[in-house]
Amino acid sequence: VDRVYEALETLTGVFQRCQKVIFKGKVLQPGSTLLASKVTSAKLMLMSSQGGVQTAGQVAAAAAQVEKQKLMAEKNATLAKAFPNSAQLSNKKQDTSKPHLTPSQARAETWSKTGIVGLRDVRLTTVPEDVMSLGAAARVLDLGGNQIAHLPSSFATLAGLQRLRLSNNCFTAAGLASGGLGELRSLTILALDDNKLSQLPDCIGSLPLLKSLSASNNCLEALPAATLGQLQNLELLNLRRNKIDLIIPELGTCARLEEVDLSNNNIKTIPEELSTLLRLKALLLDHNMVAHVPTSLLTKCSSLCTLSLHNNPITADQLRETQGHSDYQERRKYKYDKQLESRIMLNKDGFDEGADARDWQRH
Repeated sequence: VDRVYEALETLTGVFQRCQKVIFKGKVLQPGSTLLASKVTSAKLMLMSSQGGVQTAGQVAAAAAQVEKQKLMAEKNATLAKAFPNSAQLSNKKQDTSKPHLTPSQARAETWSKTGIVGLRDVRLTTVPEDVMSLGAAARVLDLGGNQIAHLPSSFATLAGLQRLRLSNNCFTAAGLASGGLGELRSLTILALDDNKLSQLPDCIGSLPLLKSLSASNNCLEALPAATLGQLQNLELLNLRRNKIDLIIPELGTCARLEEVDLSNNNIKTIPEELSTLLRLKALLLDHNMVAHVPTSLLTKCSSLCTLSLHNNPITADQLRETQGHSDYQERRKYKYDKQLESRIMLNKDGFDEGADARDWQRH
């Protein structure tokens, strides 16, 4: 093994103390032998913590490369003098075949090819006209982290848009409706987090393919029954950190709902109508004012395996005493067992019961 390290130092210029020679994942230790290290082939891997010093062979190769480039340059210069018209024609062809694009033109060309428009955190106050010129070719548009308050009237021309992210802007319901948001019938994901929404625009109800709606950290006080009730393909609803005090019964008609996050609101009751959501897996209601869980929610929501009610009046003991809790407990246990089988690391709370053990008090 020592001779291997010595030979590698000679060949690479890397000092032995900076070398690690590895065979099949194991480092060959100095002082050992190849036989004792069970080296059965000549394929070894060298790891170095040092850039190395050029060997005589490497220096000679570099010098030869420089000399070759020098000869090539001289040859090209001679040909250019002998055939000046040919050189000019060649340059002309190169110029016409690769026209120069401005940064704005190159960006628009990339958008057109990929259908993905990324304009996040670039201090925009309006949507650029270049975006609307893409028409139905645009599939993904991210305008998050700007200061935009209104969608332009031509926004509806983006008819092929599937994902729209408008988080961290200055939108109100009127500012969203002004651009014909409801005309984007291909939209599946809509993110409106961290804006100035006091209500959701009615035009959202005209998005038949919408699967994910997120409007957390706004000033929403109520859920529009007619709007949300029309979203038959909705799977994820995230309205955490608002001022909502009522879960509308119409939410129970969104048959494909799998996750609902209404944490950090002012909700007091869970309507019985939610028990019709057979695909609902997670209902997150932390930091609300819920004191009671309907029995039907635990018995009829056959997919429900995550019910989070921390910082609510209801306690863990009261939740366990609710009829149907044993069925819910079996589903929850099955979820954790599957996670352990898949070697998925649990969060810091481990097997969370979903409510607090002691009496809760809102300050």
